[in-house]
Amino acid sequence: VKKIVLKNLNKQDPVKASKLDLHEISDMYKGLDRKFDTEKIWKFIVRDIGRQKKVLDLGAGRDLEFFKTINVNYTGIDISKIPEIIQDDILNPKGEWKNKDYDVVLMLNLIPVIERIEKGSGIKLLNYWKTKSRYIVLSFPLYSLSGRKNIGGFWKSYIKNELTSEFSIIGNDIVVVIRGDL
Repeated sequence: VKKIVLKNLNKQDPVKASKLDLHEISDMYKGLDRKFDTEKIWKFIVRDIGRQKKVLDLGAGRDLEFFKTINVNYTGIDISKIPEIIQDDILNPKGEWKNKDYDVVLMLNLIPVIERIEKGSGIKLLNYWKTKSRYIVLSFPLYSLSGRKNIGGFWKSYIKNELTSEFSIIGNDIVVVIRGDL
């Protein structure tokens, strides 16, 4: 919230601009069937890179519901206060979880959100976690919040220009699997 307010201080009505940004960011996950989407993406990951045991889920939301049903060592991080999920700011973490290594780091629909808060933060976060994981799995939305506007072209271009990676379409998500340095 502090970052958003500071970003909007130069606007004519900083409170109104900050409130609008906060609503847009929180709405990016509204209506997303996380358990169903996470399960589809996880099945794709297992098929593509094999079963992994130690999973870090950044911007976890309610993904824990799915991960309770499979055999993995799961660590979820989110800014929301959700039972069994570590509450922390992934851009300025304070917890011990950031100093550990993981088999897979999930950043599902995370880059679109953090890029709204701080430009360039997606690549910065990705580069950090490449050094601490075997794989990073990113997803990007194909459609706008309303579901009417196709925004997949924008994210495909972002992937091509910023990540120089191949991608797959899984349901309503663009999924990218990046090999880490471990």
